[in-house]
Amino acid sequence: MYFTEATEHADAAFKFVEFTQSEAYQLGMAKVGQMTVKPEFADAQAKIDPYFQTFSDQLETARARLPIPQAGEVDAILSTELVPAFEGKVGVKEALSSAAKQIDALLAENK
Repeated sequence: MYFTEATEHADAAFKFVEFTQSEAYQLGMAKVGQMTVKPEFADAQAKIDPYFQTFSDQLETARARLPIPQAGEVDAILSTELVPAFEGKVGVKEALSSAAKQIDALLAENK
């Protein structure tokens, strides 16, 4: 969720976003199967349902998606180029170089 300077009722919007990031809200959502995105609530969430523990552990190194319109295309390029490297069919440097060349071209055409 986000809002901008042009958001009508910005104070109310901020309070709502703030509420959705609270411990009460995040753990309440865990009780109905929605995983928290806040690492500081991961242990409490796993106590609600041990199923979440593996995913909670991943929050320590998780990163947000790229905040650009081409994020899906970048993901597709990375998947296409890196899977063969993970399978040992091409070298990692070769895969990354190919992906970087394609992503650079994609971003250059969409400035």
